[in-house]
Order: sequence, then structure tokens, then C-alpha cells
Amino acid sequence: MTKLFQPFTSIVLLGTSGAIALVQTATAKTPVEINSTAKAMTVMISGQNDQGTGVIVQHQGKVYTLLTAAHVLKNEDFKNKYQITTSDNRQYQLIPGSIRKVDGDIDLAIGKFTATTNYPVAKLGNSKLLSGGTEIYVGGFPAATETITESVFVFRKGEVSASSSKVFAGGYSLIYSNDTLSGMSGGPVLNSEGELVAIHGKGDREQSSSGAMGAKTGFNLGIPIDRFLPLAKKIGLNLDPPIATQPAKPSPADDYLAAGLEKERKNDYQGALIEYDRAIEANPRYADAYMGRGFANYKLGERSPALTDFNTAIALNPKLARAYVNRGNMRLESKDWKYAIMDYDKAIEIDANSVEAYIGRGVARESWFNSPVGGMVDLNMALIIDPRSLRAYHHRADARLSNLEFKGAIADYDKALSLSKVKSASDYTGRGLAKSGLKDYVGAIADYNISLGIDPNRAKTYYDRGISKYELNDKSGAIKDLQQAYKLLVSKEKGKSSEANKIIRRLKEWGADVS
Repeated sequence: MTKLFQPFTSIVLLGTSGAIALVQTATAKTPVEINSTAKAMTVMISGQNDQGTGVIVQHQGKVYTLLTAAHVLKNEDFKNKYQITTSDNRQYQLIPGSIRKVDGDIDLAIGKFTATTNYPVAKLGNSKLLSGGTEIYVGGFPAATETITESVFVFRKGEVSASSSKVFAGGYSLIYSNDTLSGMSGGPVLNSEGELVAIHGKGDREQSSSGAMGAKTGFNLGIPIDRFLPLAKKIGLNLDPPIATQPAKPSPADDYLAAGLEKERKNDYQGALIEYDRAIEANPRYADAYMGRGFANYKLGERSPALTDFNTAIALNPKLARAYVNRGNMRLESKDWKYAIMDYDKAIEIDANSVEAYIGRGVARESWFNSPVGGMVDLNMALIIDPRSLRAYHHRADARLSNLEFKGAIADYDKALSLSKVKSASDYTGRGLAKSGLKDYVGAIADYNISLGIDPNRAKTYYDRGISKYELNDKSGAIKDLQQAYKLLVSKEKGKSSEANKIIRRLKEWGADVS
């Protein structure tokens, strides 16, 4: 692995006085040492309804200053009641009025708290030395859940995917592969010497046109520390940067990759393709660019070019776990269960924290082996890693429903719906089926009604609602629902299907026709 930079003399923050001193940087540390460093200087930030992470950057007397993402401290009405939890599990309140957002469109802010205990201060590294392929680490406190009731410090290893010279909304320009979780926003991004080089802000996810958040894209975004330093004095911090050294040579390919990701985030996949093409032209061996282009092609329905790009990305970087996940997802969609599982196996071998690989493998195992129990093992593992994974709850609910575990399915659909900003018609239908399995036909019909309100073209939901109505002796309503289901199926499939024939048989049993 290429090191971020060789040892050199730099200026870093030291001790409890907050003074700046000249020291020699140590040689590269082990991941265990960096984890210890990160944990000691990182704090959990808890608000009324929010949670995030921060890193201590200054200590003057009894006053500590933390740096975090501004969106972690976005609730201005609650700004005097944020609670800080330090590495020794002690709790403090932010000093009233101490929250200061960095000037301009930069997603950074500071806050202060007082403590008599001595906590270490982050040593600043030179983020200008970051380049694609270099090793970095992200620390933070994922949000607690019903399963994991207390938030614990998490430390994730990864690589820089791109360090763009172009700055995007919020001041973000550093892109990396570390698998982050909700609640880690504002946490430290550290180099191989354990120095603070960026603040983590976002774990990128797919987003539909309706606004629903989906699977992770494999990219994460941070704000380089060199973007913060020139603005620190304006908010009351005197932080001198490390001694200047020769920065990494700007890479046009990195800029194009970042531009492609930004367009992808806006669902402009055609525009993203253009940027990824440029990145590959600038660097024909850029594995991340091939992965990005493959993903854009996949979203545009260009499966053959997407597969070629994923294959190329893997050939260039056999350790690129997300490329295996993306290829596995394509194979899963094609019902190529065996090879999808092989791809997910490889992704998990590379990255044991790959939530999307566990979800995909769980779905593939359930489908290939017709074994909801086998798939459940992987879906449970996904939720251990990320207890707030909407997709994992959705798929585990489906698996439990298939296994006739109706109460468990309802609990998982409830959780999926609580996590989703855009409600899913399929989750309401699934929960309705589970309620029907428990003979709660009134509750089932209520869920089917909501589902059809979201998507009135769901033939299966009309069918399921009709069955529940029949169980409640509403034969007239049941017939109308099945007739509507039949019309939608025939219209969609341009002819009779096995599902349509099933509806015909049921209507005949009830003494009705399909008109």
C-alpha cells in the first residue's frame, strides 16, 4: 500500500495548553495504534433527535473545542442542549452559544465544552498530500438502535478514491472507500500517521427520483482539513497548518471522478458517464472510474457495458469490494444466483463489513436454495453491522413472510417503514400479508389501502385486498378488487398470465366473471 507521505517535520497541536509546537512526525503507525489515537480524541454528539461525531482540535485551560460537520449541529433551537460523550464515557454539555458554523458553503462547525479531565487533541496532517489509493481511516459513533442500544466507537479502514481539486456543495472534495454508518458524520479521517486530514460527512447512497435512499454506492465524502484551516481564525481558533511540503500532483482523473459522482448523486447518469469517460481517458488504469462508469451504465439499463466495466475494475484492482458487489447485484437481478453468490463471497472476503454484500447474498441464497432461513443468516449479519439498514429490514421482512414468521415480518416492516423517508408500497403490502396470515384482516386491508394510495397500479395488492375482504364476508368488494387486479395484469402483460388465470379461477369459485 502506498503511504500518504514519508516522515517529515511538521507543526501539530500538542498537550493541554492548545499551543502550537514543532515536533517530528512519527513513522507510519499500525491500524491498532491509529484506532487508539482516533478513539481518544473523538466524541459522540447527541441532540434531541440527532446524533453525530466530533473530534477535539483545541484545549485551552478547561475549555475543549471540537470540530464536526455543521449538519450534526443543525438544530439551532436545540444548540445549548447538545451532549458530548468522551472516550472515557463521561458526559458534558456544549457551552451555551459556543456553536459556530464555518463561513461560506462549508459543512463544518465547532462547539465547546468544559472538562477538568485531560483529553488528547488531534494532530493535524497535510490533506494536500492525499492522492488516490492511499490508506486512510475513519472513526465515529454510529447511531444506537433498538438492537444495539448504546452507540460504540467504530473504526474503518479504506483508501482514497479521489482527491479532487474541484470543490462541491458543502466543501466536499475528498472521496474514499471506507464503509461508514449513520451517526459517523463529523468524525475524523486520519492518515497512516494518525493525523487528522479531513472531516467525514457523507456516505453516498443511491437515490431514486422520488427521493428514496437506497444501497450505498461505495463512495464516501469528506472535507479536507486544509479547507478549514484558513477559516479557523474567523471563528476563534488559532490553528497553524503543518509545515508546507510538496503537495500531491493534481490529478485531472480525480476531478472527473468527483464530477461524475456529483452528477450521479443528482440522478444524471448520462452526465456521469461523460465524466467517467474523461477520467478513464486521463488515467486508463483508474479502477474506481471503471466502477463508477459501470454503475452509471447499470442504472441506464446498459447491462453489457456495465459488466465489462465491473470486470475491468476488478482486473485493475482485485481488492475493490464494491465492484464485486455491483457485479453481484447485476447477476442477482438476472437470477444468476450461483455467480451472484460468488461475487458477494469475494466482496465479504475483502471487506467483512460490506452490508450490501451480506444483503445481496442473503437474497440470492433465499432465491437459489429456496431457503428463507439460509438467507436470514446473512440479513441478520447485515443488521449487526448496520442496524439502520432500511434494505436489510425490508428483505428480512420478506424472508420472514416467506417462512410464515408473521409477527417477525410485521416487526421488520414496521422498522423499514420507520426508517424510510419515502414510504414503500411494497412494505405496506408485505405487512398486510403478514397481518392476513395472523387473520387480522381489518389491519391487512388498512395496509393494502395505504399501499394502493401510493401506487394504484399494484395488481397483486388488489388481489390480496380482495382475499381479505372475502374473509370478512365482503364478497362484492372482494370481486371488484379481483376484477381490477385482472384488468391491471392483462393490461401490463398484454395477455393472460398464470397470475391472471389464478384470478379467473378464484372469481369462478365465487360465482363471478372477470368483466
